[in-house]
Amino acid sequence: MLAANLRNKLTRPWFAFLCAGLVAIAAYFAIPDWQDGLYAGVGLASSVAIVIGWKRYRASQRAWLAIALGLALYSFGDIAYSIIAALTASEPFPSAADGFYLAGEVLIVIGVGRLAGTIGRGLYRPALLDAALVATAGAFIAWPLVLDPISAQVTDPLSGLIALSYPIVDLVLVGVLTRHFLYPGKKTLASLLLAAGVGVWLVVDLVYAVMSLTDGYASGDPIDLGWLLAYTLVGAAGLHPSMAALVRTSETHEVTVSNGRLVLIGASVTIPVFVFLLHGPMVHAGDYLAFGLGSVIIGVLGSVRLLGSLHSSRVLLAAQDSLQGELDRRARTDHLTGLSNRQSIVERLASDLASGAPTALMFLDLDDFKRVNDAFGHPAGDAFLREVAERIRSVIRNPDDVARLGGDEFAVVVSRCVDEEAAVAVARRIYDAFAADVRLDGHHFRIQASIGIVWCGGSDLTADEVLSRADIAMYRAKERGDGSYALFEQAMHDSALDRAQLRSDLEGAVGRGEITPWFQPIFDVTTRRLVAVEALARWNHPARGLVAPDDFVPIAELSGSIAEIDRLVLRVAAGHVADWIDMIGAPLQLHVNITPREAADPATVDAIAAALDEAKLPANCLVVEVVETALIDETAVAPVLAELKALGVLLSIDDFGSRYAVLTQLGRLPIDIVKLDRSLVAGVETAEGFRLLEGILRLAQSLRLDTVAEGVESTAVMPILRRLGCTAAQGYSLGRPMPAADFERRLVKWSRETLSA
Repeated sequence: MLAANLRNKLTRPWFAFLCAGLVAIAAYFAIPDWQDGLYAGVGLASSVAIVIGWKRYRASQRAWLAIALGLALYSFGDIAYSIIAALTASEPFPSAADGFYLAGEVLIVIGVGRLAGTIGRGLYRPALLDAALVATAGAFIAWPLVLDPISAQVTDPLSGLIALSYPIVDLVLVGVLTRHFLYPGKKTLASLLLAAGVGVWLVVDLVYAVMSLTDGYASGDPIDLGWLLAYTLVGAAGLHPSMAALVRTSETHEVTVSNGRLVLIGASVTIPVFVFLLHGPMVHAGDYLAFGLGSVIIGVLGSVRLLGSLHSSRVLLAAQDSLQGELDRRARTDHLTGLSNRQSIVERLASDLASGAPTALMFLDLDDFKRVNDAFGHPAGDAFLREVAERIRSVIRNPDDVARLGGDEFAVVVSRCVDEEAAVAVARRIYDAFAADVRLDGHHFRIQASIGIVWCGGSDLTADEVLSRADIAMYRAKERGDGSYALFEQAMHDSALDRAQLRSDLEGAVGRGEITPWFQPIFDVTTRRLVAVEALARWNHPARGLVAPDDFVPIAELSGSIAEIDRLVLRVAAGHVADWIDMIGAPLQLHVNITPREAADPATVDAIAAALDEAKLPANCLVVEVVETALIDETAVAPVLAELKALGVLLSIDDFGSRYAVLTQLGRLPIDIVKLDRSLVAGVETAEGFRLLEGILRLAQSLRLDTVAEGVESTAVMPILRRLGCTAAQGYSLGRPMPAADFERRLVKWSRETLSA
């Protein structure tokens, strides 16, 4: 088994290169005659390996090429040094080789710095300050050990300049490497190999500098192992597939000082004190200048960093409060029309009913609205809905009494409505407002609507019951046709029988095999590759055929059968995904939904654990999605979410930004992923929508949360999502839900090819 695993790894270019490098290092010390050739060969091979990896994995960061060129120049320096030493029978310093060495090191610093991420914009640049702090603190250590002795030994300005250039460049590289380690998120193997290689390089350079002061170094010394190992590690990093995505573009983590950064800043500020105490009495004026100037620089950098972080934290908190207020407003407002939404109008109606005052509710549904979308597209349909909303609002005294319930459905609360005739009079005024056609892009559209009316004169009905009755009356009006209205009558309950029959048919549908999971792909926004799949329940009714989820899922939630459906979907989908992972040989996450009731039920944890065990699916391949509404009762869901997290599965908030978004809960609950509501994605092409989505993504990134944009109806928004740092996306434009067999047929193509931009 071990031999098979080794053979499998040796087929991977990066691992094969790592092994070849270690063999070359062993040969370097075992065969002295080969030392010069092996030394230069390993360096040049590392440079070539990076270029091959950059082209093979289509890496966008050209910084890799700077590192490759830097390694090549350093290797040319080794070759030049060997030639000069052979011709002169000495080891001259300085020489032409130093030009190659220094140019190579500068390019390596630039390349590693670019890979470590941008350093921010504006006057306050936290990343640059942190790097400068570490580099300056390193200079305090280097001064008595290296810099001061070198400056004391040099005999001419050129030799001194070149000799001091090496440790100075290394100090800059220390700051850059610190930046690399402090960058947020999980480090890829390529990132770790690169950091390890550069770290080894720095240590060996420091040892070499100390040895050179006492003429204690000669070619072939054991410390050559360090440079050869550094070459090998960096070359292996360039050949690893993850070299194409070392870092993300977000810098939002820089606005505050994390615990790690606080320790770093504190250590950097206190290092001068310890070095000063250990150094002892000042020997010459250079010591006073070095320690004095360095202390001032560290003091200024540390103060600016901490004060800037304090200010940025206040700005972030203010932005969070503003964002929370905007989300609260959106939770009560329809994003398309600006009217109240269902939640808000239900609360309004409940308040009127509780007061005992006579109240009427009108449920309005547009007739043949689908033809507008089908013929002229969704943008025209949205414009049509906005015009309808404005006309309804024009005849209602209080704008808060008008709501869009969703789709092409609207509701109007008529407060202090004395009788049914008064309610009918309001409906007629609405029809009068609809009399003029709507003009869109040179086309004329007639507004036709069916209105259901319920009048409540001192009744004890709840708001939901009134809304249900208005819905029934609206369907009766729709049956009459020609944009008419209908007052609710008790006899209208017959129109609700079909829904009741559907509920009856749903009982036992799982046992009869009528419920199956369909699968919708989820793609990485940056690499455009398939990374996950969401399993969605579909009901194939024996008589009705495929029943729309919007028709049966609400019924299942009300009846309590949704848990049985969700567990069936999870069990079957987990088996499929486990097989697909084996088939494509690559990781694939499965997203499944649970209801608020399931999120508060401890039995959910056992059901998920059993499904994972049965399918042999790793827990970290499962993402459990919980809708925002489940977070209202945080005390009920928190224990279950904690147990699911302990199980190893990932947790996601579904439809974030649509209803009850509470930003503070993102930090308290063990959430891994935020799934952005389609309304946020739909509005991203407007200035307001762009700013809102950008704010939410920045908040998620600062909390180390991945993000998935759902409802991507056009690939045109993908570049915007990519620029904002969104992690993944799904939607009809990327791939519709489909049965397992259809998904499997497309899976191989999706796993091998990137999604078209």
